Amino acid sequence: MTDLVPQNRLRVRLAEGATVVGTMLVEIRQPAIMTLLASAGFDFVLIDTEHGPFSIESVAELSRAARDAAVTPIVRVPELTYAHVAQALDGGAQGIMLPRVTAPAQVVECVGYMKYAPAGRRGAVLARGHTGFRGGPLAEVLAAMNRETFLIVQIETAEAVQRLDELLSVPGVDAALVGPTDL
Repeated sequence: MTDLVPQNRLRVRLAEGATVVGTMLVEIRQPAIMTLLASAGFDFVLIDTEHGPFSIESVAELSRAARDAAVTPIVRVPELTYAHVAQALDGGAQGIMLPRVTAPAQVVECVGYMKYAPAGRRGAVLARGHTGFRGGPLAEVLAAMNRETFLIVQIETAEAVQRLDELLSVPGVDAALVGPTDL
């Protein structure tokens, strides 16, 4: 893997069979929070743009600070749009949490937005936050990004529970997170 694309700590820890610990960030926009989370032993952070007051600039700053602290930044997008998904990843997030999932087609669409060709249709760009503002061998970097991005589908409805096997069988899904308040 190219050194432009850091390993996704969450993916590595899960592959090792480890228990992972994370939290949701809703209000705090100070990048130093990521150092505190790392020091407390957190593996990942969910930056909540669905219910939190984060601009794309805040998402990028928080994501880069998390990666620098070895905490995997995952962004919960407010809705499934190309801009929400691609901008979060281009800013430095290492994954997306998709809320309100009820159908496999939504998951397929999200994976398409997250992954570069041939696995998806994300627009290719280097020298942005997700590559530490550096360029490199395009094909190698895009392949590494496709391997390292992480997708969490959020299970929040009875319909999602009923279709859980279908949702989780979509290639590109890495985890599911139950929204207990909504259920």
